[in-house]
Amino acid sequence: MTYFNRKGLLILIPCVIVIVFLLSRFAINRSLDRADAIELKLYFQRWLEAGRPQGDNLKKFLHGRRPDILNTNISIFVDGVEYKTEFAVTKPKSGSLRTLFVTTSTNFIWLNKSGSKEIFLIDCNKTVPR
Repeated sequence: MTYFNRKGLLILIPCVIVIVFLLSRFAINRSLDRADAIELKLYFQRWLEAGRPQGDNLKKFLHGRRPDILNTNISIFVDGVEYKTEFAVTKPKSGSLRTLFVTTSTNFIWLNKSGSKEIFLIDCNKTVPR
């Protein structure tokens, strides 16, 4: 093996390691975002099953549950379409600085601190093959 080939390998191997690390972090964060969305959808479904509690009943419903999931009840406009939100995750498991909202139509919206919005499409009914 010549000097150039060794030097090339010394550069190539760390580059491959960094790329694999970054891709795995992206996959992990995407998976954590999906887990937050599924959990948020389940909160919304339980809230509906409980009869849409409000006031003190809502406080009782939320007691003992994940503290960073809040009842929001706000409107968010994305591309001219109005979405009514019910719950939000304020501290995503991925460490993102965004807030994830679930709408009354069970769509998910990411809201960045800068105010930019992104629809998060996910099929919560999709199962992982075993």
